[in-house]
Amino acid sequence: MPALIVSIYYSQRRYVDRMDRMDRMDGPAPSILFLPSSSRHRVSVSLNLALRLDLPSISLCAIICRASLATLLSLAELYLTMPRRVTVRVPATSANLGPGFDSIGIALDLHNTVSIEASDEFGVTLSGEGEDVLSQGQDNLVYQGVLAVYEKLEKRVPPLKLSCMNWVPLARGLGSSSAALVAGLVAGNELLGHPLSSQMLLQIATKMEGHPDNVTPALFGGLQVAVMNDGIVERISVPLAADLGIVVFVPDFPMMTAEARDVLPARVSRADAVFNISRASMLLAAMATGSIGHLRVAMEDALHQPYRRKLFPAMEDIIEAAVTAGAAGSALSGSGSSILAFVLGGEERVAEAMMRTGARSGVDGRTIITRVCYSGAQITERG
Repeated sequence: MPALIVSIYYSQRRYVDRMDRMDRMDGPAPSILFLPSSSRHRVSVSLNLALRLDLPSISLCAIICRASLATLLSLAELYLTMPRRVTVRVPATSANLGPGFDSIGIALDLHNTVSIEASDEFGVTLSGEGEDVLSQGQDNLVYQGVLAVYEKLEKRVPPLKLSCMNWVPLARGLGSSSAALVAGLVAGNELLGHPLSSQMLLQIATKMEGHPDNVTPALFGGLQVAVMNDGIVERISVPLAADLGIVVFVPDFPMMTAEARDVLPARVSRADAVFNISRASMLLAAMATGSIGHLRVAMEDALHQPYRRKLFPAMEDIIEAAVTAGAAGSALSGSGSSILAFVLGGEERVAEAMMRTGARSGVDGRTIITRVCYSGAQITERG
């Protein structure tokens, strides 16, 4: 006797399941079929499956197929075990590192943690950095990341509760917006059974952020080089030969990315282009080979830091103070206002020198002593 089973069809859209991409098939959207009377105890499983899928495209219909109930059970197990709660940990990032404008970034051992769970109604709880200024509405960047995944898969977002613990300073050039977007993307993907690859998440994140230099290390960790090639992000993880420490001077004032970009010229000279190309090449070579003595020169820049000095006049003095105090190299972190320094020991001495120089210029702030984070966004809880 042919068994009446649950059968999944795919309509005009191409869906991706947890195991692999399934080819597009004609027919209705995911449809549930009734079981034979001999297996009525299984009906509750199939109905529960339909409820958990909770897609507007689900239609109920019946067909007769020759198949074992194992197919039904494997599908039911797949969807019924999708998590209702996910916690994601995402690192801060520093982009450019001097000459690597919009293409080089590194992950720092400083993290935001986001928990997302199914709920009866939407809600956002904030603590830590930005708890008084970040949105608690659906324009919150974490939620926008979740929404982007659901929209990519043409699925309806259920009511979700978001809890955000933020340690990454806002508007200080440490990738706070990228960390939020990546947290939402990774969490949303996990809630749906991990249908999208990390590369696809990178594509979405880059489109939302506008450039790949922060979102790439936020997703993958370590030192990353990312370029755009006909709309596709191509990336390489650069091995680090030296165990570098990192000192970050975080001024009390923000520098908004849009404002920091507005001061940049539309065109640059050939000499400045060559200046940056040569130093970006040396930067990556120094990192990969451990030739840390070259970092001071390798982290110089002619494309963005000289123009952003008008927003942060003390920037060059603080960079010079870090190097004089023993840092291997120093540069503006992203679009600012933070300044990053790589060190091989002497972190406290470098931090004190940066603080002292900033104070002399009327720039108060704080320092963060950290290291490279070699892992990107991670799922720390799933249930």
